[in-house]
Amino acid sequence: MKLLLNKILVATAFTLCLAIGAMAQSGPKKPPPKPKPPVIKPKPKPKPKPESTGMNYDVGLAVNPAKY
Repeated sequence: MKLLLNKILVATAFTLCLAIGAMAQSGPKKPPPKPKPPVIKPKPKPKPKPESTGMNYDVGLAVNPAKY
């Protein structure tokens, strides 16, 4: 008899907890957040490339031709 009472008590407490949890979850719903306007990023200006003098590769060869 005591075991049956204990089972009923446990089942009741469990059901109560489930009911309270369900009520808490379905409480007043918040309005959905407003979508932020897209941020328009300015396009980076292309950097002017320095004109190649053609010396970059030649300097390496002139310093140590055996290395290449």
